[in-house]
Amino acid sequence: MEAKQVDEVSLKNYKNIFTIISAVSLCLTVIKASNILDVFIPSFTYLCSNLLAFYAINARSAEKLKSRERVKKAYIYILGTIFVILLISESIKINFLVFILLIICKIVLFISAFIAPYYSIIDDISADPESLKELRKETKEQIEEDKKSKIFSTRNSRIERNKATKEFIEKHEKKKRGEGRRD
Repeated sequence: MEAKQVDEVSLKNYKNIFTIISAVSLCLTVIKASNILDVFIPSFTYLCSNLLAFYAINARSAEKLKSRERVKKAYIYILGTIFVILLISESIKINFLVFILLIICKIVLFISAFIAPYYSIIDDISADPESLKELRKETKEQIEEDKKSKIFSTRNSRIERNKATKEFIEKHEKKKRGEGRRD
């Protein structure tokens, strides 16, 4: 079993866990926000980090490349929309309109928070099944081999001890008969 394959599987799982945790964190931040600036800063950080993460990941298939492009385009549009909403809300002095823009911004961010986790999990589900099958096969073979060696370990040790005892007895019998070493 190669360490590279194990690390790749572990990293995919960690990536999924971290994207879900960060999405939930963004949702909680958005819920508690009282103005658009409080929503803008954490959402900008979250969206930019996910955008850079999806930009840096190498796609292994055309389907994954398309899904990454969708994520990148969606995040760029969402960032632009939130920035425009921020600019509009700063120029408007009517509290009711600012509140409506805040609600719109919260809804957009709430929905967009789970774009990255969704595509991350979908990519891993449709991930290279051959390498995972090979990894499972190698692991299963290793477990079976370990079980066999444990089952027969006492028998094998007895065989080795019996063989050593037999050689020792034969060696001493030869010495008694005078067949031993002659100088």
